[in-house]
Amino acid sequence: MPEFQPGQRVRVREEGGAPSSLPDTKFLGQEGTIQSIQYGRGTLQEGHPTFYHVEFDNARVVDKVMAISADWIEPR
Repeated sequence: MPEFQPGQRVRVREEGGAPSSLPDTKFLGQEGTIQSIQYGRGTLQEGHPTFYHVEFDNARVVDKVMAISADWIEPR
């Protein structure tokens, strides 16, 4: 079962996530709602990376939904 679920409120961490998956800095500290879950490619040893499509509050229309790594989001 994924760590987060659609409809859940989340916040993008300002620090502490995986540097290899750092989101655009304009989203650091921003809050939003998970819309859907996307699984990436990975290995059986490492597991499949998980990305959450987050709809951000007060974002421009073109930036309203963004895929964010599980390493960078936390529950609100």
